[in-house]
Amino acid sequence: MTRKNTEQFTNLELHRLLDDIDNENSLTSSPLSDDEVAEIEAELVYEPISTERDEKLRHSIEEIRAKWLADSDVLDSLFSQAKAVGVTRQDVAKRMRIDLSVLLKLERRILTDIPFRAVRQLSDNLETSYRPVYLYLTQPPKAVQQMAASSKGQPEESQPESWSDAISNSQMSEEDKSYWLNAEN
Repeated sequence: MTRKNTEQFTNLELHRLLDDIDNENSLTSSPLSDDEVAEIEAELVYEPISTERDEKLRHSIEEIRAKWLADSDVLDSLFSQAKAVGVTRQDVAKRMRIDLSVLLKLERRILTDIPFRAVRQLSDNLETSYRPVYLYLTQPPKAVQQMAASSKGQPEESQPESWSDAISNSQMSEEDKSYWLNAEN
């Protein structure tokens, strides 16, 4: 690629030329002098690639998420939804093969890495669609009033816990633990 010094290179041409020069498979001697290479490099404009496109994409994603949230019935509480459809907490836990401690952690939104199958079963037991349950579970954790533990009477937040740790540390039967820990979700 031979050009007169007065001609402008496009950025793509400049990058390709410099890549060819730096490539180990290229000829041992460069077709351009060091001064010509320096002149080409000086013409390069280094900008983040597709910044405008990335910003548009980020904006589109935010709009889609906002619309998705607006079009959804976000639950106030898993327990209030259970009560609304006439199901007890114990029934939900039994049907899902989890104990009440795990269900309480779901209610408080302190579990991470919740398998799809668990969200699906929870939504089925609460007689609602997947999306409201998913949106509920992905909100920030609920603070729990523990007046005795807190000297100032402020709500105390529990630390997040993984789904697998909650299942492993629960009082569930080994069969039920195995159901949730060893199955593909």
